[in-house]
Amino acid sequence: LSTKKDLTRVIQSVLKFGDEKQKAIIFDGLKDGILELSKHDYSYFLVIKMLKYGTKEQRAFIINKFYGKVSSLMKHKAASFVVECAYVDYCNSDQKKALLEEFYGPEFSLFKSGEKKTLK
Repeated sequence: LSTKKDLTRVIQSVLKFGDEKQKAIIFDGLKDGILELSKHDYSYFLVIKMLKYGTKEQRAFIINKFYGKVSSLMKHKAASFVVECAYVDYCNSDQKKALLEEFYGPEFSLFKSGEKKTLK
């Protein structure tokens, strides 16, 4: 249902104007289908609104769903916009690093390092 044009706009309005309880109910109902929603022509706007109006934990959950699938999502027209929006506007430095490593190829995703390297 959340892939229909009119319904996605209604849900986006609830995310924008609703209270925290309503937003949490919507997020819990849609969180398992984040990747599929990101690929659909109308519902990718819904994922972007979930990133914009969601809590910090909800944003982290959505971004974590992208891990392991960044290269395939970037090949898709709508999903690439969602990943770009998440990367530019909502990712912290560690999340940006992880998404970049994964984007650049399988050897980066296999050899991810959590440590920070400096010249000192």
